[in-house]
This record gives sequence, structure tokens and C-alpha cells, in this order.
Amino acid sequence: EEEELTMDDAIPSPATDLGGAFAVLYTELMALVSHPMQREEKLIAEAEEFINAVATELEWPPSKTENRLLEVKVEIAAKGTYAHTFEELETGARLAWRNSSKCIGRIAWNSLEVRDRRHVNKPDEIFKEVEEHLGVASCGSNIQSVMTIFRPRGVGEAWGLRFWSSQFVRFAGYQLEEGEEHEEANPDGIVGDPANLEFTQYLVERGLWTIPDKRTAFDVLPLVLKVPGVTKPFVYTLPDEWVQLVDIEHPTCSAIAGLGLKWAAIPAISNFNMNLGGVHYNCCPFNGWFMSTEIVRNLMERYQVQSRWMKAMELNPDERMIEMRIQHEVQVSVLHSFEKACFSIVDPETVGKSFLVHCKRERDNNRECPGQWSWIGGLVGPTNITWHTEMRDFYIAPQYEYASEPWMVTDLADVMGSHVAQYSDKDQAAQLDEETKAMDVPRVLIMFGSETGTAEAAANKLAQALRLLKPTVMCLNDVAGLDIVEKRRITHLFAFCSTFNRGEFPSNAQEFSTTEIPSGRLAGVKVAVLAVGSTMYPDFCAAGVALDKMLTAAGGLPVTTITKIDDSQGSTKPIANWVKLMERLVLPKHLAQAIAKRVGAAAGPPVHSIKWKLEQSSVSGGKNGLSRFEWPTETSCLCVRNTELLKNGDVNSRSTRQMTFQLPEGTSYSSGDHLSVAPLNSLSVVERFGMCFKEELCAQASRSGQCPFPSGSREAVIFQLLQPIEVETLDDGHLFSARVPFPMPTTLNEALQAYIDLSHRPPIVEALAKHLSSNLQRLNVGSLSLELTVKKRKLETLIGSILSDDGPVQLAVVERFLALYPTCLDFLEEYGELICTKKWVQRAAREATGDDSAVLRLADMLLILPRLRERFYSISSSPQKVPAEVSISVGVVHVATSENVKIHGVCSNHLSTLVAGQDRALVSVRTSGFRGPSSVSDPSIMIGPGTGLAPMMGFLQDRALAMSGDEAKVDPGDCHLFFGCRTVEDRIYAEQIDDWETEGVLKRHLALSRAPDLPKTYVQDLVKAEGTRMYELLMKPDCHYYVCGDARVANECFEACVQVLRQQGKMSRVGAVQHLRQMKASNRWQNDLWGVFTGFNETKPELKVKKKTAKTWLLSFVEDGE
Repeated sequence: EEEELTMDDAIPSPATDLGGAFAVLYTELMALVSHPMQREEKLIAEAEEFINAVATELEWPPSKTENRLLEVKVEIAAKGTYAHTFEELETGARLAWRNSSKCIGRIAWNSLEVRDRRHVNKPDEIFKEVEEHLGVASCGSNIQSVMTIFRPRGVGEAWGLRFWSSQFVRFAGYQLEEGEEHEEANPDGIVGDPANLEFTQYLVERGLWTIPDKRTAFDVLPLVLKVPGVTKPFVYTLPDEWVQLVDIEHPTCSAIAGLGLKWAAIPAISNFNMNLGGVHYNCCPFNGWFMSTEIVRNLMERYQVQSRWMKAMELNPDERMIEMRIQHEVQVSVLHSFEKACFSIVDPETVGKSFLVHCKRERDNNRECPGQWSWIGGLVGPTNITWHTEMRDFYIAPQYEYASEPWMVTDLADVMGSHVAQYSDKDQAAQLDEETKAMDVPRVLIMFGSETGTAEAAANKLAQALRLLKPTVMCLNDVAGLDIVEKRRITHLFAFCSTFNRGEFPSNAQEFSTTEIPSGRLAGVKVAVLAVGSTMYPDFCAAGVALDKMLTAAGGLPVTTITKIDDSQGSTKPIANWVKLMERLVLPKHLAQAIAKRVGAAAGPPVHSIKWKLEQSSVSGGKNGLSRFEWPTETSCLCVRNTELLKNGDVNSRSTRQMTFQLPEGTSYSSGDHLSVAPLNSLSVVERFGMCFKEELCAQASRSGQCPFPSGSREAVIFQLLQPIEVETLDDGHLFSARVPFPMPTTLNEALQAYIDLSHRPPIVEALAKHLSSNLQRLNVGSLSLELTVKKRKLETLIGSILSDDGPVQLAVVERFLALYPTCLDFLEEYGELICTKKWVQRAAREATGDDSAVLRLADMLLILPRLRERFYSISSSPQKVPAEVSISVGVVHVATSENVKIHGVCSNHLSTLVAGQDRALVSVRTSGFRGPSSVSDPSIMIGPGTGLAPMMGFLQDRALAMSGDEAKVDPGDCHLFFGCRTVEDRIYAEQIDDWETEGVLKRHLALSRAPDLPKTYVQDLVKAEGTRMYELLMKPDCHYYVCGDARVANECFEACVQVLRQQGKMSRVGAVQHLRQMKASNRWQNDLWGVFTGFNETKPELKVKKKTAKTWLLSFVEDGE
């Protein structure tokens, strides 16, 4: 029965109740006061234990240990924590791996590579380090155990810097709705990885990630990073080249590959805590390598692939022990697939043996090896040697520890509108709503600087995506100073820029790069830069980075950080992804619909058409054939010599030409510079192109009423090719001049000769496939012949594969397409009758759209094809000899693709036809950083196989003139010239070089690769053969090394020099590479290359000594006397 309290009872008694209250208050207060001291005492105790462990491991003298402990205690007293030295950090990370009781592969604990990145705090820099981590870990393919350690959890921080992602590469999980089906779903109705189902839902619900349009079982989730003090997490999508997935296939059953199974090559764990002496590193991603059983369990327990596997291998589900049979087959497939992909993986037998060796070593060092049997013996099974091994699981510091998942306990509202690399559609829509109230719609300027056309094609792709906004597209030179921003009230500026030569801007961006942009000109303007380059070159995306800084300095507001595209890894998909991102940012669906509704037009594709004009002077054209295009005299240079350099050269098969041009007055150059040459397509090529659109050209010729030739005749086609044209685009009810790669008006003959590139490249193939995909259905199948029906089906299959979302498949199909149809002529001559003839178009399609044109019209093709770009040749002359002339060495290209389709180099064949003293070419000097020695006393090594000899000829002319002139009394340094060709008859400049050798200008080394009765020899072989002399030269502080030509040869010669330094100088590989790095840093190691040079890039497999497989590597630990 409750005791009833009165008012008097509620008044405390000073002697009893108040005394007890003060006692409780005192206890709580003292606990509050003593807590920091207790924490400090605990931290000091843990720090002492850790420092002593490190001291024991590294065999520190007692004095060093005592001094270090004193430093730590003082630092803890002052700051509440302490910082580890790198030596402590590295040793602690390795000891934590050694002490990890669940790891069966600990034998390699002492080889863990620790990357100290405690100074990296910015999210974009952290994500960059993630990429670097994966690059170091993979080393191209063979996996190295790596840990990247970011800053530890600070005093008073609840979570610290944390990855919310449990691993760098994790696959999304999707729960199917009731009644929904998916071919990759497991029996529980889950597509993808069930382990990530909840995390996937979390990301999607918060707008942190968007589910792909086509869900698969292996969609890679983004990386999520939480930074202390910032409410919103940062989200990053790993570039494809760093995801590194391995497709699972069976060595004997091809049907397994059809299941589409795959797994990540590198198991990089990112959500654990490493406790080193009381300092907690919550953000220290670590990777080892997979044991095959881990992947087998994932596929069978989580993905539940058993039923699909049985069907693929036609196994009997009622077979006894069928589950173990499947497990074995999956194990075989995983090991086979990783080995085929050249990624390290270990099997249970090998790793079990290595674990016992590790345990023995620990006992020999008087250490007990902690081991959790369920994760070691229990994981690998009863047939493994570890099954009957007794082990004890206990905690020993330092240690890796489990960490809770912050995202599970983070308030949902805290992360809305977070820092997502793709940005939230909802946030962007709200932002654009505010913008459109004030400025109607975004006003977009798209700028590009492009040397080979990749950046320009990307700019045009974005322009097409944003066509509702009527963006302005211009090259960077045309908007130098950015006055246009104020004149047209630009709100969004997008820049595409490639990098040329040694970090330089492309030719159509040079003026922009040197023109000052007034401060504040871009105030309030949103900017984004996409830089295109190659990681194989030292100045990766340097021009794009410089452009980004210029725009930011002028007040631009970055929409996103600069995006760098590595062209050597394939640029098509990354560019497409970037374009989609920008489209979503600037033109979200609601805005596109509003604009389309306002202008009263659907957002359909634009329609291109040709406006023909009649050139009276060409009325008789056709009978006399096409006329050759000629550059204006005031802008072109006269060809003064066109000489065959090969002894038995034939311009139609194998030929190397020395081309000499007269320079305009006031033009100068230096030895080692490049000559830019504008190519021309041949008249025969132009005529072939015209014949592919014969029906359309002849129809127009007849409509003009001026063509004197029969309709359908070759002469009628040529007549129409000589007529001026303008290409127009009708888009959203507006008619304007189309963006084509040639000036208008001009004749098709001139446009095709001088301005249009007829060769195929991946972006062109994709654009062509997209156009055909949306128009092929207009064909009337019933009217087609059997031959054309077969071609239509073949073309549909080809297009479907080109537009496939399956990256490897799409890449392989595009590569084969380019081998079959290297130019648009090859493709059009194959399919032209089907797609360039309007009689096959269905009547219903004509009546529905009013369009009776062919599937592929001339106007469409002119919009797809890119601009014909200038080619660059190394100058092979010295201005000191004849200042008013410049020479280049040109190998006339006649090659065949893998499908044996002939390719004739556009520029080289054009140059070979120039008549000396009569014909002119559009050429200009481009400055290069490739420079010869400043003095003849400097020793030099020059390597120039084939036409790679070109710049060396300029250097040697300078040297010969100096030795007979100003520096005649100077002792010349050794000059070794390594030249390679097929046979003696293929030597170029042979007489001149022989004379120089006689005069002591150089020492010649000749490599012949196809000489009768002689072994194949290449320049790199001669470098190795001259090892002693090469070593002496390379070690001289004033030695200069030059190589020009194919980058493959440059790589081989780089390796040859490394080998020489290692053999002759007893250097390690690291020491040899470092020596060459120093030469490069002092500008004494120079390359003038075409292709991809991988020298100095130590993560590339081409530069690695061939490694043993991971199995062999691990077995080496088992062998005695390791």
C-alpha cells in the first residue's frame, strides 16, 4: 500500500536528506573532474605498451625507448593525445595485422606497404588517395598488401573521419517487389549482394546514389565519406579503371561465362578501426588479396548461384553431394578467372601451409600466434592442414577492431542534400527554379581546345544534350578574354580542353591561354572543366588544370571539381558520363519540359538539311572531273623538295620522303621543333564518298535544272559535288546554321578534301550507331531483297552491340567495327544501298512523318563526321644550315587492319603527291621542348629508329656546324646514334650519316630487323650490347639522352638502360629508375614520341620484371632457407 506524503514530508531535513544529496552531487562532480585524468592515465598506459612493443620489434636501445616515452607523456599532458612517428605507424600497422586472429594469410605481415596520409584532409584529395591506393595495390595486376592511413580520431570526436562504405568496391543489393522478376535475382528475390541491401536502400532514399536504369547484380556502389564537423557526407564514384572486376568463367565450360558473374579483384576494407597505443585510426583502408574460398562463399551463400550454375553445367540436382560438387566447380572457376586476369589470388591449400609456417615462426620468436579457428580451420574445411591445428583466440595489441556503422544511427534528416558527386536532382531542381525566375533559362557557353578532335567531339556532345538551351559552342581562341560572357549574359560555362606536347594548350586554345581574363568577369557564372589527357605522359591534363585555374581566378563558381579523363584508358564512356551529369545539373527534366512547353515543341531530335546553291562556273563540271583543292598562297608554303629516302622506295607500297618547304618571311624555328601539316583527302576518296550518296546528289542535280548530265551518272554526282552548300538545323521550330566542320558556303568537293575527316573513331562510331538505331525501323522489310535483309539484320546486331551497356562487349565490338570499317567509306560502301537509298523506306513511315528521305542522309553524315585535323612531324633540319627552309621525314602509310582492310595515311599520301617547285601545303612551326645539347662537349645518346631519326638529323647538323665553326677547338663529347630499319637498303640519310661518322661527328650503331642471314636486331638490343659504354655515358653528369619514334621502342630502350645500370653499376631497379628520373628532371632525358610512353610509371606492368603468380610467391615462404 502506497505511503501518502504530506506537504511536511516534501520538505527535506538538512541533517539527513540534504547531506545525502550533497554526497551524490559530490560523487558525480568528482567523476566529472577525474574523468580526463583517468582517460589520460589510460592513454599513457596504452601508449607505453605500444611504444615498448615497437621498441622490441625494432630492437631500440633502452635510451631511445625512454626518451620516446617521455616525449609521448609530455605530448599527452599538453594535448590530450599524441602523434606517432612514421616508423611507429608503419610498425604498428604491421603488428596489428600479425596480431589479427581471423586472418589466415598473415605470413606476409612484414611486407605491408603503409602509406602515411595523415596530412590529407580535403575530401577530394582523400578520394584521390583512394585511387592511388588501388593503383599501388594492383601494380598493374599482381596485388600488393597496402594500407593508407588518414588522420586518427581526434579528442572529443565521436566518430572521426570515417568511410561509411565497408569496402572500396561493394555491389548494390535490390529487393524485388512482389511479382517482379529479374534473371539475376536469387531465390530470396534479391538482385545483387544481400549484404548491402540495407546500405543500398539508405543511399537511394537519401538521394546519395541513383539506381542505374538497368539494374544488374554487380552494380558498384559509390564510396561514402563522413568528415567531422560537416553534416553532409561526401559521395564519390570510383572511375572504371580502378574498380577492376574479374569476370568469372570456367576453364572447360563456356556456359559459366554467360552467367555474368564477377567479383572485385582487390579486397580493400575501409570500415574498421586500428588501435595503436590508444590512438584510434578509424580511416585506414587496407587490402590484402582474396582467398578463393571467400569469393566462393559470397557467390553461393549471398548470391545463391547454385541453381543457375547447375543449369549452365547441366548437373543433376539430385546427385549426391551436389552442393559440394558445385562448390568445387565454383572454386575452380574463381581461381581460373583470377589467374587469367593476372590478379593475385590464393587457394586454401597453399594458404593453409603458409599459415602453419607463420605459426612456426611465431613460436621460434617466443610469441604465441592468436587464431580464431572458425575463421581459419573452419573456413577452409576438414581436408585442409589447418583443420586439426589447435589454436587459441585472444586479444593482443596493437590490433584491428570492428567498428560500428555510423550510417545506421545517423538521423535521416542529417544527410539530405549531401555532397554527392552527382548532386541531388531535387536540390538542383530547386536551384534552377530560383535561377529561372531571374534569368529565364540558363545561358550556356561551351568552349573547347582540341588537337585531335576528342575534346571538340565531347563539347558537341554536351551541346546536343543541352540543345533546348541553345548553347553557344566555340573554340577557346574565339572567346579569348571571355568578353562574350558579358555580351551574352552567360550563366553557365563549360570548358573541354586537351593537353598537347609538354603540357601545352592545343593550337585552337593558345591565344586564349595567353589572354588575360579581367578579374571578376566570371563572377556568379557557374563553370565546369573537363580535361582530356593521358596518364602516360608527365604533364597529365596540365592544360586543363591551367584552364580551370584561369576560370576560377576570374571569379567562376565551380559546379564540380575539374574532371580529368585518361584517354589512354578510353575516353568515350567517362565523357558520356560527365555529359549526362552536366545535363542533369543544368537541364533537369522539369526544366526541359517547361522549356519545351513554352516554345510549343516537343524535345525531339533536331532535323538537318542542306541548302544548295548553284555555282555558274561549275555548270560544266563533271565532265572534267573534280578539281584539286589549293590553299591560298598567302597562308601556304611552297614545297621545294620531295625526295625518296629509301633505296628501292615505291610511293605506292613502301616509301619514306624528305619533304622540304619554303618558310614565310619572318618565320623561324629551332632544331627539335615540330611542323604542323594540314592534310587533304584525295580526289578519289571524295568521289567515292559522293557515290555513296549518289541517289540524293543526282536528285538534287536534276532539281536544279542546270545539270547537263544524265541522272544517276558519275558526271552528275561530280557536278553536284562542285556546288556550294550550307547546312541548316531545324530545332524546336527555329532554323539556324548547323555546326559542321567546314566553313559555309563551300562546295562539297572542298569540304571533303580539306575539312572533313572520313576516318572512324569510337565517338563517331557511337554517334553513327545512335542515328541508325532510331531510323532503321523506317525500312520496309518486305521490299528488301534477301541480300539486303541479311545486311539489315547484321547491321541491327552490330548497332545493338555498339550501344550495349556491357563495357567489355561494347569495347570489343567497336574495335572490330574499326578493323572492318576504318573509314566511313568502307562502311557506306558496305551498307550504302540499304541506308542511303530512300526507296526502301516504308510508306507508312513517310505518311506519318512526312519524311521520305533515306535512313542516313548526306546532311546527317556531315554533322556526324569530325574536322580533319593537322598532323605533326618532327623537323629533320637545322635552321643554322638553311634558315628559310624546313624539312620533315615522312613515312608514307600503307597498312592493313586486323581484318585485312587497307588503310592509306591521309597526310603522308597527300604529301607524297606534292610536286616540288609547284605545289603548296598549309604548314606551320610548332615549338617543342625537345632540344639538343647546348655544347658539343656534352656527350649524348640519340635513338631514332625509322623516321624517328628526323629530329636527330637537326641536332647532328647543329653539332657538325659547331664542330667546324665556333666550337672547333672544343673537345667534342661522345655522340652515339642508334638507328634501326629492316635492311641496309632501308637506311635513310645513309650518305650523310656515313660522312659524319668519318668526320668524327658521331658513332653509328645500326640495328637491322629483317636482314637476310642475320638475327633480328633492334635498337634496344644494341643499347644492351654496348652496356659498358652506355653505363659510362649515363653516369656522366652532362650526358644527354634522346629518343624519337614509337613509344613502344622508347619503353624498350628505357628498360634497356635500366638493365645496363643494374648490370654494370650493380644498382637496384629502384636506384636505376631514380637515376634516370634525375636525368629527366635536369632535362637530360628527352622523348619525342607518338603513342604511349610508360617509362617512369612504376605501376604499369610493362615496366615490371615479370612476376611470379601469387601462389608461387606464397609458396616461397614455405620453402626452407627463404
